[in-house]
Amino acid sequence: MVEGLRGWTRPDMGRPTRFVMVRHGQTADSVRHLFSGSGGTDPELTELGHRQAQQAAQRVQESVAPGDFSVLFASPLRRTQQTAQYLAESLDLPVVTDDRLRECDFGEWEGYTMGEVLERYPTDAAAWMQDPECVPPGGESLAAVRRRLQSFREDVTAQFGGTNVLMVSHVTPIKSLLWEGLGKVDTVFYRLFLDLASISVAEFYRDGGSTVRLVNYGGGVVS
Repeated sequence: MVEGLRGWTRPDMGRPTRFVMVRHGQTADSVRHLFSGSGGTDPELTELGHRQAQQAAQRVQESVAPGDFSVLFASPLRRTQQTAQYLAESLDLPVVTDDRLRECDFGEWEGYTMGEVLERYPTDAAAWMQDPECVPPGGESLAAVRRRLQSFREDVTAQFGGTNVLMVSHVTPIKSLLWEGLGKVDTVFYRLFLDLASISVAEFYRDGGSTVRLVNYGGGVVS
């Protein structure tokens, strides 16, 4: 049996824990393509961001029957809390805030574009784009985010195993669960694009197997 496929190829493994992950809607920082993590200004959604969040909630509601989600988790940052409220109202679920779902702290890079970071911190930026353990000055590594998301997943799976779990978070935490679901491939952090208000889905089985079912669905579009 192929190790990476063991979850969904074994009928005796039962129902996986399914993580339906929604990225927050647009903020003023995302319009300017700035590093906007947990150490910055904590921006709120723009008018378009609110519409994106409403549309994401509608897409999630239409994809499942009422009551299919056991819990709704959200990052404590304002943009995710605002996005989560639309999902909470749509699905009649309370929002459970978990600090582990916050975005990476980008330290001194907060508020700069990638181009500005490359110009101001060329050595650090080059290392960061190659090594998840690299820490931006005064910030947090991608690997550190990955570890707290693994802790989150393990705790949630222990409590809500075999159910659908909804979470509203940011690019790096969502990529962390996709990284784990895809077999811990580091290029996920550097080559995978996640749009605003996009939906991704990863499943985790009790034997350690995992499956990624959906990535970057419906992001950024407002009808």
